[in-house]
Amino acid sequence: MNTDTGQTNMKIQAFRSIVTPWRSGLIAVSGGVDSGVLLALCVECPGFRCHAVTILSPAHPAGEGNIARNLAERWNVPHHVLELNPLDIPEIRRNDADRCYYCKRWMYGRMREVAEREGLARVLDGSHAGDDPLDRPGFRALVERGIRMPLREAGITKPEIRQIARALDLPIWNRPASACLFTRIPRGEPLEIQRLTRVAEAERLLVRRGYRQVRVRDHGDWARIEVERDEISRLAEEPERSKIVSGLRACGYRYVALDLAGYGGSAGERQPE
Repeated sequence: MNTDTGQTNMKIQAFRSIVTPWRSGLIAVSGGVDSGVLLALCVECPGFRCHAVTILSPAHPAGEGNIARNLAERWNVPHHVLELNPLDIPEIRRNDADRCYYCKRWMYGRMREVAEREGLARVLDGSHAGDDPLDRPGFRALVERGIRMPLREAGITKPEIRQIARALDLPIWNRPASACLFTRIPRGEPLEIQRLTRVAEAERLLVRRGYRQVRVRDHGDWARIEVERDEISRLAEEPERSKIVSGLRACGYRYVALDLAGYGGSAGERQPE
């Protein structure tokens, strides 16, 4: 693989020097570009035996499992699917400040069970050098579980991940950032499957209408829509506005609001993704 950037190639070599001595690993593959590149680079490590694992749960947007499966099939990597329900765990369901910590600790604990059963030495996660542990409450759980993050350890950043994915001709190289659906519910409000289901339906509606980066924040009867700032005017104009309002009311919302700050603009008012 040639990325045409010396610094990135040096980091890829650093990645291989980190991963290859482990000899085997279970790669957490979500369907996003980070974990897709992690899998691709692991496959290229000489003598490294890898399996992929994907978790399907109410927290994950629909379709991610299919993308993960396609990535595993591309490199003929054994793919394990764990169907889990975090809402069964009281510490997760109550949705307080430590929710992500408990969720990651539980999920990666289940992944470690798969790794041990398959005789794999490590469990690997796709966190990268640009991820700030202070913005990711689950980071502590990964460290406690002994999960390795070789992209981060090799200093590979998000732009470099997209660069590598494009060089590899991965169809997900420019896929928008995705995040656990639990982040759509205000912290402190218990997680309920009905709210998560309508959020997922509402976001699918917006994606089908061509919006690339979408969040629907669930505030009870209210849906607060976030799209990229350059798409706000399109959504607010007729007949688009009426179609969106009608669609979200069909999902179960009484009121529909458009966040004029745009996607990410209200970060101080919502929990980190």
